[in-house]
Amino acid sequence: MSGAGTSDGGTSEGRQRRVGEVSSASMPEDHGWQARDGFSIVVADRGAVRFDVPTGWVTAFGGDCDLHVTDAEPPDDDLSLKLTVLRLPVPVTDLPPLDAMAAGVAKPSRGDGATDLIGPVVEQGARAELAWMQWRFTEGGREAIQRTLVGRGPGVHALFTSTLWSDDEQRFEAAWVELRRSLEVGVSYDLNGRDPRQN
Repeated sequence: MSGAGTSDGGTSEGRQRRVGEVSSASMPEDHGWQARDGFSIVVADRGAVRFDVPTGWVTAFGGDCDLHVTDAEPPDDDLSLKLTVLRLPVPVTDLPPLDAMAAGVAKPSRGDGATDLIGPVVEQGARAELAWMQWRFTEGGREAIQRTLVGRGPGVHALFTSTLWSDDEQRFEAAWVELRRSLEVGVSYDLNGRDPRQN
């Protein structure tokens, strides 16, 4: 299936691999964020987007997105999660509803082999509005799942695209639920140690 860092609820960092020219910085010990047991914190673009993934998952910079997360080092991965951070300096009232944005980004159709369409589903994350869609398709004779999620915060949108094999759906269900629950968008992070929750 195939600038950010990870922290396993405290100060230790997850594995990273870099693509292209990217600067990164470790989070101070008193950063104030916590993850549930078994999960690690991922922070992108100085806190513009924050979410949690299972500890040990791999983050990569560059390519066709701002951040690429996988459950293992490619080509041995079974799940791909790509994040693109979009800064839109316009009032939320001037933007379409999130469910319409999610549908517009995804655009699945049965003509493209999409089946079992779910959504758009609108939810509330930790500090973000979000909407997501899911559908199934066939790749190389094997059924796969595509998910698209759009998260919204002050001045920022986060676009996630995830692909996994259908027979791995239950194995990764907890990770999908925790991503949505923990999502924060548009919270600037101060590298001098200010608690980002105070923004």
